[in-house]
Amino acid sequence: MIAIQKKFNFEYINFHPDKITDFNVLVESGLPVCMENMDSRKLAFRSVEDMQKILDQYPFGMVLDLNHCYSNGGNMDLVNEFWNKFEKRIKYFHLSGFTTLHDPLYKTKQNQLVDFVESKSVPVIIESMLENVVEMETEWHYIMDNLTDV
Repeated sequence: MIAIQKKFNFEYINFHPDKITDFNVLVESGLPVCMENMDSRKLAFRSVEDMQKILDQYPFGMVLDLNHCYSNGGNMDLVNEFWNKFEKRIKYFHLSGFTTLHDPLYKTKQNQLVDFVESKSVPVIIESMLENVVEMETEWHYIMDNLTDV
């Protein structure tokens, strides 16, 4: 991983914490690491309390996946809890709609998610699961059309 980092100089490398058995290895690597909150299919790292255990102990950033928050609560409450607790540690948002998992926002019409990321100064990664280029364009235009400060 160090060689890949040296070649590409990633700003951050995102990990799912449920796949990590020794967080110290990542700390010792010196890599720019972020941990992502997990969805409702996972047993851990879904709540603010679970993520706090990692972020209090290790110098990692965080990727806040809004879809995963929705899968765990069905509304914006968990999104806001994460933001209120970890605002300074959140390096990226993963943005997609929620009906099942990473649904296109142009289908779910969950504009509150677009509104939330727009009001923050944090980069966004669109993580919607799309079938083809037409859907990609539709999703992109839907998001851009719903941003007010573009």
